[in-house]
Amino acid sequence: MRDTDFAYGVARIRALENTLLSPAETEQLIAAPDLAAALRILADKGWQASSGEAGITGMLEAESVKTWQLMAESVPDIGIFNALIVANDFHNLKAALKAVLSGLKPSDYYIEPALIPPQSLGAAVEKMDFGLLPDYMRQPALDAYDAIVRLENGRMAEIFLDTAALGTAVDFAENSGSVLLAEITRLSAAASNVKTAVRCASIGREEEFILGALCRCGLLDSAGLAASALSGEEALLSFVASSPLGETAAEALKSGLAAFEKWCDEAVAGRVARAKYTPLGPDPVVAFYIYRDAEIKNARIILNAKINGLPSQMIRKRVRQIYV
Repeated sequence: MRDTDFAYGVARIRALENTLLSPAETEQLIAAPDLAAALRILADKGWQASSGEAGITGMLEAESVKTWQLMAESVPDIGIFNALIVANDFHNLKAALKAVLSGLKPSDYYIEPALIPPQSLGAAVEKMDFGLLPDYMRQPALDAYDAIVRLENGRMAEIFLDTAALGTAVDFAENSGSVLLAEITRLSAAASNVKTAVRCASIGREEEFILGALCRCGLLDSAGLAASALSGEEALLSFVASSPLGETAAEALKSGLAAFEKWCDEAVAGRVARAKYTPLGPDPVVAFYIYRDAEIKNARIILNAKINGLPSQMIRKRVRQIYV
């Protein structure tokens, strides 16, 4: 696909960039005296603001769906961006498996946007006919089902599906034709692998288990990561610092997993910033989605903080930077 094929999409998202929350507006949200005041700020920006936990969850999901629909209307083939939301399908698969096997209603746990209609995915799980699922989901679904039913290990089922979601996103991104999408997907997968290795090592998991929980990311050597995690904090920090993630990632990791996760989000945002100066092609569209996704995550952090009465200073530490 030629870069010029994205001319309409790029022009449309450029026109919508001024609808994003500015740094000043994000600060207004953080400084809002209560939840109601924060919701009024979002309503003024066109968000369908609703109070209550369920209403806020619905509002945030609606904003995500709206963004995906906008992209679908603006580009020749929305399929090249599938890496951005395929994790939602694996979340829905996880929800369907757990709900069906425990007698719950899976629709209460589905999220959108998704590549597969959640109801279709749920029907495949209810029939236990995993052949109805896309190729990339069949084996992970079988592995997760086996972990839940035979091993009675729901945590292992989650690991199978989370690992498959990351690996599938990397595969989709590398075949998308977007250099930016491939780069940020590898980065996110690598950061997730680091967090997984740290958590597994902290609870005494053996190297074989850790390796099975890591996905292919293209940036980190899985064997080296697992070995360093088992060798202690200093070995792990040295491994991360000497990897493509670099010393700043190691410094964030030293402060804890929450700081490292924030570093990853901001590293992705920093990389997409350059797409503002790309005139054509898929990258500016990818960047717009990343901006919107980060904006929605920030809104979730801020609103949850307001619900729990956290001070503004603490909220600022949790909010991700967005380079608009």
